Amino acid sequence: MASIGQDVIWGSPALAVDGFMLLSGFLMAYHWILREGRFESFKQQVKDFYIRRYFRIAPLYYALFTVAIIFQNELSVIKNTVNALVPPPWKGRFVIFDNPVFRKISLANLFTHYSFTFGFIPKFANSNILPDWSIGLEMQFYLIFPLLVFLISKMGRFSVTFASLMLAIATNKLFGLYQDPGILGKFGQPSMILFKINYFLAGMAIAYAYLSKENRKKIAWVLLAAVSIYGSEVQVVIIAAVLVFLLIFDPENNELLSKIGSWKVFKFFGDTSYSLYLVHLLIMYPILYFLFEQSWFLAQSDTRRFVTSLFIISPIVYASAYLLYRTIETNGIRLGKEIIKLVSKPKH
Repeated sequence: MASIGQDVIWGSPALAVDGFMLLSGFLMAYHWILREGRFESFKQQVKDFYIRRYFRIAPLYYALFTVAIIFQNELSVIKNTVNALVPPPWKGRFVIFDNPVFRKISLANLFTHYSFTFGFIPKFANSNILPDWSIGLEMQFYLIFPLLVFLISKMGRFSVTFASLMLAIATNKLFGLYQDPGILGKFGQPSMILFKINYFLAGMAIAYAYLSKENRKKIAWVLLAAVSIYGSEVQVVIIAAVLVFLLIFDPENNELLSKIGSWKVFKFFGDTSYSLYLVHLLIMYPILYFLFEQSWFLAQSDTRRFVTSLFIISPIVYASAYLLYRTIETNGIRLGKEIIKLVSKPKH
């Protein structure tokens, strides 16, 4: 969410994270359903799921969080200086995505971040330069995902959807967000799973709809997805609608959007998306700090400053993201697969 000035042109940046949560719910359920036949028991599949997800997310996060903590004092000065120098027309637009409150480095701070429990504690949820509140939220979703699958199979899709939506509504009433106080407290970001559980469940519902063989069940799941995101911003609804139409009404991937999505450039964007999201502020702020110290940069108009910084920062960020993907991410994934071979016993 933009913390100062005006919002970005098309809503708040936080909406992109809402869309990511929906897509994450879809992907987790989609791959879970497709892989069910490979395991002798639900317990084995849960173990496989946890190992895969942990080693997909944790290695890169640990590396970049460690860098952020080591240079926290310097990064705090840089961030505050850049935020103060951004011209008024651009405050809150494009470059200022959130406003973390840097906390003193302590054992509690370190433990909650390395254990991914920081999202449950408001003062630690957004306490360093990384946009990691959503990473903690994602890990919470992974933790409860097998439970959601189990509850759907035992209690039914309608009961679980209704309960999740009620939990999300109640949480948003009891705990305030951003500047809005709640009855029991306030979070700087929706870093606790109950704030956004309905978005994840909506994505899961779309996956169940796509893989259902009966049209009646497809319709039921799509309706439940719609109910789960009822009242959401129109941008999130559009993401869900596009996903439904591309998957359910274009099963052969013959439509233009499906073909475009298969291009190598979009595979590159997909492969580097996690690294890009996690590293971009670490790179963006120091470069902006350097640029604002240059007289030639300050002499330009606001629009030219934005364009100049965009063309300087973007290649560096994407190159860094690709390097992190090829080294830390892929090796973490490979390590997870090796551990799965040792502890899991798939059928095939």
